[in-house]
Amino acid sequence: MKRLGRGLLIGVISLTVVLTIAITFTVGWSPFLGPRTRALTNRTFERTPQRLERGRYIATGWSGCFDCHTPHDWTAAGTPLVAGMEGAGEVLPYADLPGRIVAPNLTPDPETGAGRWSDDQLARAIREGVGHDGRALFPIMPYKHYHNMSDEDLASVVVYLRSVPPVHHPLPATEIIFSREVPDPQRAPAGYRAGRRPRLRRPTQIRNAPCRPGRLY
Repeated sequence: MKRLGRGLLIGVISLTVVLTIAITFTVGWSPFLGPRTRALTNRTFERTPQRLERGRYIATGWSGCFDCHTPHDWTAAGTPLVAGMEGAGEVLPYADLPGRIVAPNLTPDPETGAGRWSDDQLARAIREGVGHDGRALFPIMPYKHYHNMSDEDLASVVVYLRSVPPVHHPLPATEIIFSREVPDPQRAPAGYRAGRRPRLRRPTQIRNAPCRPGRLY
């Protein structure tokens, strides 16, 4: 019995070591422990005409925000965006995604959109990959690209999102099945020069392109 107990103990310890090494060098511990995030601040971004125009340029063209966060008419040629639903979010319809991935409603609707999110919650989601509720965002959201966005451009995008018409559009929550492509939230950037251009695709390369993993991101 002692020999059997010792064998079981060694087996459990060995299995634990193997699992620890496997998780550390594959998916990491974030899916189990949650993302390491910075504390939210009460900062707000001043609304100016310059930021509004710059934010419109980035959000509707350069970054492709609304290509994913606007419902498409998937039955029409070219899968155009549904008019009047800009920024209202949708469930991404691709069968090869690891579960149900939802691009949330970014309009200022207080019940189904971002109307109750703080400026810093939006900023943290865009550039660091952490949602307003503290969860790590699935990397179909290209926060690794947006991580290089300057402070001024980030402020401009948030200002523009605050200006779009609110759309009441209830959506289900994202539900991710365990996947090799795991969330990887970014550390808060520091030392950015205001006005520096973000390292994003040019508007002509992404405008009117349907939201699709690997195509925009």
